[in-house]
Amino acid sequence: EAGKQGDGEAGEHGGMEIWPNPAGEQIHVRLNMDDGRFNKDLTLVIYNIFGREVQKIKIPDGQEKILVNVQGFSPGVYIAILKKSFNLVESRKFVVAR
Repeated sequence: EAGKQGDGEAGEHGGMEIWPNPAGEQIHVRLNMDDGRFNKDLTLVIYNIFGREVQKIKIPDGQEKILVNVQGFSPGVYIAILKKSFNLVESRKFVVAR
């Protein structure tokens, strides 16, 4: 189907989910491993709304769930980008609120 790839929802087309959103102290990131894009060579990079990288996490091969501590983040909007090698695979926005 046209337009379905990377539409933001995990499911039959693959995907990355982030919850809770808005977040307080931590976020959970879940990858759909049924999609071949999500099995190895993955890095999760989190940027603030100004495009500044605030955290980079190398994801162990085959790991489906990641817990990210966001306590040190200022309240605001962030973008989590999942990269395989140097290519963007998925991106999600999330909010840190106190």
